[in-house]
Parts: sequence; structure tokens; C-alpha cells
Amino acid sequence: MLMYNEIAQPDVRWEDHWEDLNDDLERRLQRKHRDHNLHLSTEQRKNFRLYELQVILNRNGRSLKHFPPMPLPSSNVAQQLRNRLIREQLDYDITKEAATLRLLLPTLKSYQMEVFQNVITADDSTEEGCFFVYGSGRTGNAYVWKAIITALCSKEKVILSVASSGIAG
Repeated sequence: MLMYNEIAQPDVRWEDHWEDLNDDLERRLQRKHRDHNLHLSTEQRKNFRLYELQVILNRNGRSLKHFPPMPLPSSNVAQQLRNRLIREQLDYDITKEAATLRLLLPTLKSYQMEVFQNVITADDSTEEGCFFVYGSGRTGNAYVWKAIITALCSKEKVILSVASSGIAG
């Protein structure tokens, strides 16, 4: 219908019927990626359908941009679905993460809160940064990282924790 401009208010039609296009999406993607644990959130399903619609329109010289105010797919939807590690990292309960963060923040010591705020502020801005937290064992570094990771997970960020030592725990 979009190809031949036979639809008025495509954005309204999209919102009313996008879920009808998702009946076999998860099953199809599970087979394609050989991952029966793959489950998509509502936003991911919606985004993936927009992406597929965009691909079809692009093959025919059109784009969702030609149909304002139709929503556009996120640019990283296909990459997220193809990358199992990213899918696994995004498979957490945002509400639970936010609740955990509310419990952690009041327990941070002042120097821990300073580190936390510096990292979160950098993430919230366009600044780039590299942070190195140094301290011997039992100084609370792991606790600060737990708070930072929980905060970023509550914002649906992909978190890959690494350590520079073979004895990190």
C-alpha cells in the first residue's frame, strides 16, 4: 500500500496493526540464528518490523522517510539481532535494574559516589572518557562497578565487563 500511495495516515495504520505482522517473527529469527532462547521485547519486535518494511521499500526505490510521520527503524536493530552477545547483554529486566540501583546508591561512600557520578555524567553527555579505578582488594571498587553497571543496564546499555588482571574476581 505504501509503494502505491494507497493509504492515508500510514503512521496511524502502522500503530493500529504493526503487531499483526509479528505472528511468526520470533520463531523465524530463532530458527535463523539457531537460538531457541531468543526473545524480543515489544520495542525490538516493532523496530525489526520497521526495519524489514524499510528494506522492502528501499528495494523499490522508496523509504519510510517518504511517508512522514511514519516512525523510522533504529539503525542498529539488525546488528543487535545478529550479534548473540549483544542480545544476551540486553536480556535483563530494566525495572529490576532501576530498583536495584535505588538500593545501591544510598550505600555508596562519598569517594565511590564521586566515581559513579563521573562515569554516569560522561555517559549522559557527548563527552568521551576512559576511566581507570585503582585500588587494592577490599576498597570497594567492585561495589562501585556494580552500581555503575546497574545504572547503565537500567538505561538499556550494553555492558561488557573486562579486567586487566588474570586474578580479577
